[in-house]
This record gives sequence, C-alpha cells and structure tokens, in this order.
Amino acid sequence: KANITLPGEDGVRINKIRLIDTANYGAPDGLTLKNITFNGEGIIASNDNINNMSVVGCDFVNGAVVHIGGCTTNGLIIEKCKFEATNSAVNLKEKTSILVQGTSKNVIIRDNIIKDCEHNAIQVVGASGSMLIDSNTINNTGSRAMRITTKDGAVLAIMNNVIANVNTNP
Repeated sequence: KANITLPGEDGVRINKIRLIDTANYGAPDGLTLKNITFNGEGIIASNDNINNMSVVGCDFVNGAVVHIGGCTTNGLIIEKCKFEATNSAVNLKEKTSILVQGTSKNVIIRDNIIKDCEHNAIQVVGASGSMLIDSNTINNTGSRAMRITTKDGAVLAIMNNVIANVNTNP
C-alpha cells in the first residue's frame, strides 16, 4: 500500500524497521515514520526503491541509525530527528548516523541533531539529483561531519549547519 504513516507514542521504543525488497515486500511509496523512538538499530533499507519516504521527529538512541544502502531513492526527507550514541554497545555494526547509498535524488536532511557519532554524522554516496542538507547540528563525531559523493548532474546545497568537535577519535 502507498502513503502509510506510522506514528510513535510516548514510552514506546522500536528496535528497527527493516525495508528489504524481498518478494516485492519493500518500502511502500509515501511511507512516513513520525515521532518514533528507535532503540538499537533504527531504519535499515537495502536493495529497494525508496519513493517519497519521510522520517520526522524521531529519536535514534543506543546506536540506532538511518541506513539506506544500495537503494534507488527518489524523495527522502529526514528532519527534526535526534541521533545519539551511534555504535553503542547495543548496535556495534552501524557507525554512521545517516547513510544514503545508491542512486538518490530529491533528498532533504534538515533540522536534525546528531551527537556522539563514532564515524560520519551524514554520509551520502551517489547523489544524482537535488539534495539539501540544512540547519543540522552535529557535535562530537569520530570521523567526518559529512561525507558526500555526487554523480554528474547532481545539485547539492549544504547550508546553515552547526558543526563542532569533529574527528574526535585518536
């Protein structure tokens, strides 16, 4: 089904939402995840088409991340979320708070708070269309605040971000 909204409630914590294109049960078009607390893994998508997905007002704690790997993404909004303690004792695998990997266009990463990230706070590999990274606060990363690679024709705007204590790993 298209245009599904999953709203969170106070006190409810989810370990992960996994979106994998297996037997055509991948991410529905227009999926909105709103005000959910992810505790442990987060949102994991791979080998799928992500169309018009929104992640709004969610908290990612104890290592939880947004990891979209190997997908074709057209329309992704991640905004007003909080990421804390990436790669904690709960989730030892993922080290980057927001990873968008594959062919991506029409991506907005805005008004997020990312702190205590072991690796990159935001990493985008293969941006091919428009992308806006705006008004994020990034503090205490082990490697980079942002790592972005683009393909020909990409239009990238990075503005109004506040970054402190980058590359804190020895």
